[in-house]
Amino acid sequence: MAASPPQIVAAAERDSSRVRDVAVVVPDRPISATSEVGRIAAAPGGSLLGALLIMGEENDRRRQLINAAQKRAEANAAPVRDALTSIDLGSLAMTTTEQALAETSWLTPGTIRRLDKGTDEAIASFAADASSDQIALIRYRYELSPDCSQIRIIADVQLMPASNSAAPLYEASVAAITELQMRTFEPSENGVRWGDEGGWRARYAVEDGFRRLAVLIPRLLDLSESDLARYRRKSEPKAFGAGFNGTLIVRSDDQLLIWADGLVSIGRVPATVP
Repeated sequence: MAASPPQIVAAAERDSSRVRDVAVVVPDRPISATSEVGRIAAAPGGSLLGALLIMGEENDRRRQLINAAQKRAEANAAPVRDALTSIDLGSLAMTTTEQALAETSWLTPGTIRRLDKGTDEAIASFAADASSDQIALIRYRYELSPDCSQIRIIADVQLMPASNSAAPLYEASVAAITELQMRTFEPSENGVRWGDEGGWRARYAVEDGFRRLAVLIPRLLDLSESDLARYRRKSEPKAFGAGFNGTLIVRSDDQLLIWADGLVSIGRVPATVP
């Protein structure tokens, strides 16, 4: 198994005189909720044929459960999708990228181009046309948590040689999560809550998530080896939020920032329209 790319940019690569073209990938589908399906335990004992039959039945049952969970998740996400129809994700992603790279101490962007598709072929084509020997790729994603109480905006950041875009030199992620103020244990009720009052909560979560990413992407790119070593130490103070447990970095009235194999920022929708 190939080793994962480092989560720290090597000091030798932090040369502000070196220009890198930047590709930006934006979600090309409406927001959806992630779904969770419990495990189905195998029946112990029995013959090999019996075990194979049981496995076949379990696989069928699991497929049915997955399909049902996906249908429920899509229905729960419908009010959120409706609330976000006016959001221009492409503009948000490009503005966020430009602001973030302007604040990054060493990464000097050349051409910043939005890719219509985030496929390997599209990225390889961008790399082949690049005027720089390295390229940066920022891939944005957004999703609802399984219980629909959170909207998550995620940026996956990579550096790679233009000659081989399938071999990243660096790879790290940052997430900006926004939680509902008043959430329930029923995902469908949370979905409706995002869409209530014209859907301002859902739009706030997406727009504020991108605003936070504009600040957090430079922080991610500027992390040092000592920063990462500290975040990984078991003795460092921990914090839990939005289902993530990690090393505490910042706790304030409006944000919790932790390291959970990437930067995770957790905020909440305000009680009233800001």
